[in-house]
Parts: sequence; C-alpha cells; structure tokens
Amino acid sequence: ASEKYYLTRKTEITAPEYTGTVDAGKVFAGWKVTTAAQTLPTAFGETACGLATSGKIYQAGDKITATGIYGDVMLTAQFEDEKYTVTVTGGTTGESAYKEGETVTLTEDTTQTPKGYKLVGWVVNGNEQTGNTFTMPKGNVTVAAKYDFIDYTVTVVDDDTTTIVTKNAHIGEAIAIPAAKGKTGHTLKEWQATGLTSATVAADAATITM
Repeated sequence: ASEKYYLTRKTEITAPEYTGTVDAGKVFAGWKVTTAAQTLPTAFGETACGLATSGKIYQAGDKITATGIYGDVMLTAQFEDEKYTVTVTGGTTGESAYKEGETVTLTEDTTQTPKGYKLVGWVVNGNEQTGNTFTMPKGNVTVAAKYDFIDYTVTVVDDDTTTIVTKNAHIGEAIAIPAAKGKTGHTLKEWQATGLTSATVAADAATITM
C-alpha cells in the first residue's frame, strides 16, 4: 500500500494514519518515504523534489517537508512482525516486548527479593520452569519470580564457648533455646546474640525467632 503526493519547495505534509489491511502476525511499522526523479530546465538551477531523510520511516502524524523545487513523493507502508509484551515481577528482561519465537532472558532484580529469601526459579504464565530463559509465545506473557527460604546456621554456645547445639533455620522460624550448663554457684544472666535484631536474649526465653 502506498500514498502519492506532489510537493513544491517547502511544502509540508503530515504522514497519514494507515487504514489498509495487515497480514496476520504483522503490524504497521510506518511509512517509507521516497522521491521520484524529475527533469528540470537547467535555468532553474534547482534540483528535483528531495528529502534530506529520504528512505526514513515516518510514523502517522510526522511532518514531511520537501527540499527541492517540485516533484512526487511516495509513502509506502512498511510492516514488521508483531511483538508481545513481557511483564515481570521480581526481575527484568532485555526488552519490554518480543516477537513470537524469540528467546527471552530473565534477570533477578535483587531489590525486589524479600529479605531472608532466595530466587529458585520463575513462573511463566502460571507454569513453573527451571532456567532463566523461555521462548516467546504468540501472546503477552506474565512472569513472576519464585522464592524459597534461605537456611541460616544457628549455633548456641555456653559461656566457655562449648557448643550446645547447632541447627539450620530460616527467617521467621522459632528455635528452642537449650539449657545452659553454667558454672557452679552462678545463674544465667542472659544470652548474647549476633545476627539477630536484638544483641541479647533474656535468660528465661524459651525460644528465639530468626
């Protein structure tokens, strides 16, 4: 499909909306502008209608201005493969839209990763998958990061640095505090902690929460 215009020097036209048919799987990409060669009397000392951006793709609404004295300008409709959007929660992609069959690579956005969790996979249109790539289908895609707890090591030691117990726990998990051996003639004052929100734990506490 094409549109033809006759322009004189400095004439300006506006690229029109495309109203023709579009093949399945394609979308209108814009108008390619070309100029036809014109024969002019040498006395004019001018060139035929030209465009400094001849061959450029113009979108509907763009202004097109002739640079020569007169001549024909042809606008030919251009098409490209349709692209579909990818919406990601917890990560990013290289582009916001892809063609069917293209490979989409997912990258974790660590600023969205909840504290105490780790990325273990992705859910693409409701289906869990391993790996960080998928092939773009024909249609828009929604992706969500899948997380799991990070297991931390908890070590409880007596005041003489003897280990009482060691176990793994994740954030939010309650851990029972074992009895301290203590020293003869002494009572437990408190537990000192590192890695918790509090630097101390009460002597009579039965549990601590990660």
